[in-house]
Amino acid sequence: KYVALGDSFVAGHNSKIGFNTNGNLTKGEISGLGYPSFLASLLQKNSELSLEAYDNLALPLSNIDLWIALLTLDKKAIVEAQNIIDFIQIQDWNVSNPFKNFFTNYFNNWNIKKNDFKIIYDKVCEANFITLSIGIIDLVSNLPFGEIKHLMKANGAEKPLVLNKTLQLIENS
Repeated sequence: KYVALGDSFVAGHNSKIGFNTNGNLTKGEISGLGYPSFLASLLQKNSELSLEAYDNLALPLSNIDLWIALLTLDKKAIVEAQNIIDFIQIQDWNVSNPFKNFFTNYFNNWNIKKNDFKIIYDKVCEANFITLSIGIIDLVSNLPFGEIKHLMKANGAEKPLVLNKTLQLIENS
């Protein structure tokens, strides 16, 4: 049983489609366009292995804090990430989404108080193969883009000073 966890990269966000392309194994068929679906296909084709289940539960825009909350069943922390969950729900219900209701099939009514997100915890507990790729949102949201832009334009003696300031900001974030 394979479970993929992560952020937009793992969810297979596809700019051509405009939506995430998470996938799963249903009736012997693997869906999805993210790397976990390709990995699941390789596992399924290997005659020495058996792929009983596959669920790509990666959540777009999710950060490390949200994943810790989901995996520890911390309802208070999940509620604090409500804006991320709302974004995912809006995308999931969009009529143009070719993977419409992908997450709704897992999260039912999207109710934190009624443990609708516990399915992630349950799937992880049942899995014997897990991939986890998180942190890109945390990294990008903490980069000092203004200083990086200033560094790119800096010349001569100013460049080392701007570089040191930029590195300090990165280290302190």
